[in-house]
Amino acid sequence: CNEAVKINGRYVMYMNEHIAYSEDLLNWEIESLEGKPCQEGTPGHQLETCIAITDYMVCNDYILVFLAGGIKGHRYAITEAVYSRKNPEELLEVLEYPILYATEPYETEGDYKDVLFMESLTMYQGKWWLYYGASEKFIALATAAKQE
Repeated sequence: CNEAVKINGRYVMYMNEHIAYSEDLLNWEIESLEGKPCQEGTPGHQLETCIAITDYMVCNDYILVFLAGGIKGHRYAITEAVYSRKNPEELLEVLEYPILYATEPYETEGDYKDVLFMESLTMYQGKWWLYYGASEKFIALATAAKQE
């Protein structure tokens, strides 16, 4: 779960309004996703791509992409989008609500309150470990058991 996998013979990297493909993880071909459905957060603010996961489900038919930005009244929170594994440029669905948002005092207070953004996600000892930035000041950790 913690290593890059090829999709349709190439590695795929999401870069907000662009997508990139590589056969060797060194040389990348960047393509625009302009004109295709994009991830909208608070009106007028597009969500930013954080992290993508391909082999998180048994069926492996989808690519799960974590997004951050203005979502449902939050200044900067984290949500999910699902792309087609057959066509990585095809956005299938975006959650309309955040899966992680500021609730703790270290997340909700200070100069940059209500701001969360993903740093990294890894599978370790049967749990998902999500490191995230909080209020532009702290690095925090959220964990969740792997669901089969």
